[in-house]
Formats: sequence, structure tokens, C-alpha cells
Amino acid sequence: MARGGRTSQLPEEILDHILGLLPIQEAAKTAVLSTVWRDLWTTLTQLCFDDHFFKCFEKNYPWAGEYRFYVFTKILLQHKGTIRKCVINLSHARIPHVWSLSFDCDKWLSLVTSKGVQELLLNFGFPKYKLPNCIFSCKTLTTLHLRGFSIEPLNLPCTLPPNLTSLCLEYVTFAPTNVSNYVVDVPMLKNLSFRSCTNILHFKTTARNLCSLTINGLCGELDQSLWLNFDLKSIRTLDLGYWSLQNFLGPRAQFQPNALSVELVKLSGLCFEYHVDVSAFVCLLCVCPKLCELEITFSVSNAFHYGDVGMCSFP
Repeated sequence: MARGGRTSQLPEEILDHILGLLPIQEAAKTAVLSTVWRDLWTTLTQLCFDDHFFKCFEKNYPWAGEYRFYVFTKILLQHKGTIRKCVINLSHARIPHVWSLSFDCDKWLSLVTSKGVQELLLNFGFPKYKLPNCIFSCKTLTTLHLRGFSIEPLNLPCTLPPNLTSLCLEYVTFAPTNVSNYVVDVPMLKNLSFRSCTNILHFKTTARNLCSLTINGLCGELDQSLWLNFDLKSIRTLDLGYWSLQNFLGPRAQFQPNALSVELVKLSGLCFEYHVDVSAFVCLLCVCPKLCELEITFSVSNAFHYGDVGMCSFP
């Protein structure tokens, strides 16, 4: 058997996949196995700094405090090669001084975007942090998931990453803008999701290739002209929550979209106890003449003493 064991003879992509299944701190321990494994963890194409990473660090080194962020930075500085996917979740990292960490966050994102990252999931836990421009100008980025940020349109460039195909915004607050013609151009975008976002009316986009749109759990001021903010011509999948359906297709709506090419509709949190719900539902069916499949997750009236949630699908 060759020195270092049979696993050392495996192709690099398989070794990378094996290490990618381990937490970073465990992947680093494989460096003692052999000279082949010594630097493998520094070339991982997937990096995950999530709750498990920080909880493990705090458990083993409770005295270290903010030193864990220094370790985080060192890992990124020692990394060699391309980072395909990176997850950074600081929501439960017990950050004592938010503003003192902003410089580190900028450095992390600069390092990650300089290494050809394709998928980026960010949850910093402090919405006042301003995302650096390196995020919006990253040409390799195709998937971006932002959770818990506040975005001010005037502080953003008029384009998102040029090759972005999937954008998920969760618990994101959009600040208003006084620029009437402000539009975010995302020419390659295919999937767009808003989950529990606030004031998405301030987010206006042109996405000519958009195939899937999700709007769920809206917060803040709503308006029936939301459909004017998106180009719906190419959409094939439409996923709407209860309030989205109510406010933008109900009887109060001032604007109704033209006939859509939607083939799959997903509705969640519906309750047909009230006439307004039925009206919005019927309107949705009318504007989707090409509908092939309908999935409904509904809330059952307490009057019937059923469970809270049910689901049905109509192919």
C-alpha cells in the first residue's frame, strides 16, 4: 500500500468532496494523516462558517472571545485556489461589538469574492452592516442568498453581479429612494425569492430571463402596483404567500397583470373562509391560462378543529 493509505491515491475532486462533508475544524485535522493530506484542507472548494463552527469553537475555547474571528480570517488567508461555495452565518456568534467587526466582514467578503466564488450565503445578524461593492461586482457569483440585511438603493450600484442566476432575499429591509428611474439590472437572473422582506416596493428590477418568482411573508407597507416592479413575461413558476395573493390579486388591487405563461403555481398559508381569498384565487387562475400544476399549502379554519396546516397538489 502506498504511503498515506489508499485514500491518498484518490482523485483530488473526490478528496475535496470527502473533506467538504466535514466541518472545517475536522477537515483541518486530516493534515496529520500524510504529506498528501497536509494541505488539502486549505484547498477546499466549499467553506461553511455556520452555527456549528462557532459553537464548536466556543465550546473548546470559551476563553478565546473574539479570537474566533481571527481564526476565521486566518483560514481564509491560508486558503489556496478557488472557493466554489461559501456560507457565513454569524447570527448566533455572540458578537459583543457589531461595528468593530465591520472591517473584518469587509475583509472576509473581499477574500471570498477574489477566489472565484459561485455560491454565497450570508447571514451576519446585524442589519445595519453595509455590504461592500465587491459583492455586487463579483463576475463569478451565480447564487446569492442574503438574510437579515438592510439595503439602501442609493448606496448600491445599478446592477447586481452580472452572471447572477439565483437571488434569495430573506428578512431584508429595503430603504426608499428618491430616484424615480432607479432600476436594478440582472440580465441572467432566473430565480428570485423574497421571504419575509420589508418594503420590497423599493426594489425595482429588470430580469429578462426570470423563470421563478417567490414572494412570501411580506412586511411593511404594501401596494397593489408591485407587479409593475417585475418583468413577468418569462416566468414559469410563481410562488405566493397569503398576503402576496391578497394584496396584489385581490379585489382591492388597482393593477392586474396581463396573461402570464406560468405553468406551476405554489400558494401557501391560504384560508378560503373569507370571500376575499376566493376572489384573489380566481383572479390568479384567470391570469395563468397555461397553468399545468397547482400546489396549495392552506390553513384550516379553527371552526372545524382540524390541524393548522394542510397541503394539496393538482397536476
